[in-house]
Amino acid sequence: MHSTLPAGVGYTSLEIKVSFLRPITAETGPVTAHGWVTRRGRSVAFAEADIRDSSGRVLATASSTCLVIHPDPAG
Repeated sequence: MHSTLPAGVGYTSLEIKVSFLRPITAETGPVTAHGWVTRRGRSVAFAEADIRDSSGRVLATASSTCLVIHPDPAG
């Protein structure tokens, strides 16, 4: 989320959901996380992510709803 916002604009989480689909242990080996913004409005934004093993199997998914916080123009 952060990389898609203009300088000075912040955000905070309204909701976070994580679904663990497979166990992740030391035997799983390296995992990779990918995240993306699915929609960004003026005041609310939505993002998703997944974690995959080296074979490409999805181990976990996540979604988040964020409140976009604009700076006070009065300072």
